[in-house]
Formats: sequence, C-alpha cells, structure tokens
Amino acid sequence: PLVALQPLFSFAFLSETAKEWTCPSGSALSRIEHRKRRHSCHKNTFTMADSLPIVFQKLFDLPQLGINPEHIKFGQLTMEGDQNLCVREPNQLALMNLKNGMIQRRPIQADGAIYSSNEVLALRSGTTVQSYSMTQKQKLATFQVPAGESISFWRWVSNSEVAYVTANAVYHWNAVQAGSQPRKVFDRHASLAGCQVINYQVSQDSKWYLAVGIKKGASGIEGQMQLYSVDKRVSQPLKGHAGAFAQITVQGRRAQVFCFAEMKPGSSPKLYVMEVGRDASAGPGFKIQPQDIPFPADAAGD
Repeated sequence: PLVALQPLFSFAFLSETAKEWTCPSGSALSRIEHRKRRHSCHKNTFTMADSLPIVFQKLFDLPQLGINPEHIKFGQLTMEGDQNLCVREPNQLALMNLKNGMIQRRPIQADGAIYSSNEVLALRSGTTVQSYSMTQKQKLATFQVPAGESISFWRWVSNSEVAYVTANAVYHWNAVQAGSQPRKVFDRHASLAGCQVINYQVSQDSKWYLAVGIKKGASGIEGQMQLYSVDKRVSQPLKGHAGAFAQITVQGRRAQVFCFAEMKPGSSPKLYVMEVGRDASAGPGFKIQPQDIPFPADAAGD
C-alpha cells in the first residue's frame, strides 16, 4: 500500500517490498494525523491512543487501483501536496485525486511531470518545459532549457512557482504567468558535486533555500545539503540526508526554524533544530540542544 506522512524532515524514500512512499513535498497519501495529547480535567490520565504523536491511516492501495507497481518509484511517481498525484505510464499520465481516489489518464508523453495542488501540470520533454491548467484546459507558460543544461530535479514550491536544479545552479520559474522565464536563485555548492539531488525546500518566509543530495561514499550512501540565505547570498554546506523549515511561535513571536539531521562519518546522527535569520540585536534565537537520533542495530547504516 502507498502511505505517506508529513515528517519533521521531508525525505523521499521507497520500499520496494512494501511499496511505501514518503513524498519530497512532505504531504501524505496515507494521511498521518497529528494528535495533541488530550488532558481530562476529571481523570488526569492519557490513553495510549491519545499519547501517540502521529497516527497512520492508509488511504489507497495503488496497485489495486490499476497503477503498475513498476511505476511506483522515485522520479516516475510524483506527489506535490495532499491533493494530487501523478504517475508517468507508457504513452500516458495517470492523474489521481487524493481526496476521492479518482484516476484520470491523459495521452501525454513526457520526460517528467509534476502536478500542483491547484491542478496545474508542469511537463518536461527534451529541452521544452510547459505548464497547463487542467481546470481551464489551456497552456499557461513555456520555456526552453538552454543548450548544454538539463533538469536533474524539480518540484512545485508554491501554487505558482516551480523550482528546478541543474548540474550547476538552482532556478525558480513562475509557471502560471504567460511569458515568464526562469530566474537563477543560487549556484550549487561544490559539496554537491557528484550528488543526485533528491529534495529541495523553501522556507515559509522565502528567505532560505535548501538543496539535498546523496551520493555513494566509502561508508555507504552519504548525504550532502546546501543551505542558502537569500538576504546574505551565501551558502552553508551540511552533512546529512534530510532537512525542513517550519514557522513556530516562541514567546509570543513567530520564528523561522530550520531542522535537519546531521550525519558525519564516524559519529552518530544528530537532530538539530534552530532559528534562522533572527537579528542578533534582537537577542538569541530559538535553539534546541542537538539530540541523538536512535537507529536499530540492524539499520545502523541507514
């Protein structure tokens, strides 16, 4: 069955045996509902169900709905939110509504396809990138990838904007505005050389970007991340496989928080949660002491 969740870190993975999928966008097929611990004024106790931080709920089994298991894999199945899912099948696209499980198939061939929550379909075919409104049934925008470049990873970062990664840089493109052209937002850091980019995140205040890549290293699969500050126009390389942004309330104010899992060779993985972008003159930013991430003995190398 296909399950998904909204994890602390948005990290894509696929279990070939269970066909379980956690999407890069951090949304869910099998919806995981966050539950707050409910406190009873009368009993002062918690039930086991109430104390669970998340609850798994399977929504759909894709093979039972006619999706070939061979197509349930990274790059061929994309889920850009909790509304829609897109699967590239031979000579067609399967577009699934995650609210009701309905699947529409369209005779569209493409090298890549991503379907936004507001039903805009972005397609790549060779060097041509186009976007279509499936509700208005019309083309919205198009551009040509420059000669010598190719898109290695892309995703919707809002209802209107697509981000894509090439071998050298990261670009943003307004996919719903006719005539719009991509703009380069930053260059890839040298630490991402040789990496397959598997995720890209934009902070809620649009002042921080995060590119996540993996590559084969001496001790297994190594993770490399590039954290980029829009205001300062500088990048910071990080060792790790997963990271995400969140906005939280701290002492009555809103704080932009960055969370990531660091994994350096020879040391145990650690979880970091820290505020980013706070002016030093306003006082220290929110921060949690790094915490060890426990792994079972049979998965110590994960």
